[in-house]
Amino acid sequence: MGDFNVVLRSSKRIGGRTVDYMAKKLMNALDDIGMIELQASGGDFSWYNGRERGAIYSKIDRGVANSDWWGMFPDTSLSFLPETTSDHKSFILRTFQRKPYARRLFIFEAMLTRDPRSYDVVRHFWLSIPQARPLRLCLDLGK
Repeated sequence: MGDFNVVLRSSKRIGGRTVDYMAKKLMNALDDIGMIELQASGGDFSWYNGRERGAIYSKIDRGVANSDWWGMFPDTSLSFLPETTSDHKSFILRTFQRKPYARRLFIFEAMLTRDPRSYDVVRHFWLSIPQARPLRLCLDLGK
C-alpha cells in the first residue's frame, strides 16, 4: 500500500499527462507477482498538486494484495479520507466488516429445568463452543 506514483487508467487523472508505458510496466509487474488492486472508496483521486492554475488530480495511491491475502481477509475495504494539509489523501484499510447483528427471540422453557438432565445437556453444549469462555466461568462458579 502506498504511493505508486503511476496512474493506471486515464480516467483516474485530471490535468497533466498520463504516462502509458509506466502504467503498462506497473500493471505487468503486479500481474507477474499475482497482485490484485484493492478497490477504494472515498473519491477517484488520491493526490492533488495544490495549484489553482494547472491543477492536477490523480489516483496514484493504492493498495494491492495477492490471492493468499484475499483468502485470509475476504471482507477487506480501502477508504480514502478527506483531504488534509498533505497533497496525498490518507486511507484506512479495514480487513473485516462487521456483519449486521440480527436479534433472535430468546424463549426460556421453565419446564426444562424440571428434568435433572437439562443442566448437563446445556453445560455440554456450551463447553463445546470455543467462544463461550465467559459462560464457562459462570458454569464453574455455579458449582
